[in-house]
Amino acid sequence: MQVVQAVLPAMNQHGSHIVNISSMGGFQGSMKFPGLAAYSTSKAALCSFTELFAEEYKDSNIKMNCLCLGAVQTEMLEAAFPGFEAPHQPEQIAEYIYDFSCKQGDFLNGKIIPVSLSTPWFIFQFILLYLRVLNANLMRSYLSVLFFVLFT
Repeated sequence: MQVVQAVLPAMNQHGSHIVNISSMGGFQGSMKFPGLAAYSTSKAALCSFTELFAEEYKDSNIKMNCLCLGAVQTEMLEAAFPGFEAPHQPEQIAEYIYDFSCKQGDFLNGKIIPVSLSTPWFIFQFILLYLRVLNANLMRSYLSVLFFVLFT
């Protein structure tokens, strides 16, 4: 945000396009992962900033959009999800971002765009298993309380 504020006076008033890079972790309604609260919150804040900036500058020719990237085969992804193979390489995503930034500023403003083919499937399966166990334990607790209330 501070960088945008600093360069704003020098931007081309006849047509500039700022593209923020966020993550699916910050995209509303997407799957969230334990341990990534600070990361996902900061990415969601970038999405909100994009929408607010677009509203405040809608009468100018400076446009802002946000790409929420999914899994890209990077060292960070490998460290977070060992063994997972992302559907895209960094070079492919860089080309997509470049094309988007050059061509979409005339058509979009204030948009939060998911760029994702997948969520690491084994993480999804782990979360489902965790929720099943959690729900089973909660159900046993509820039944115990109900039994106690009804029969004591």
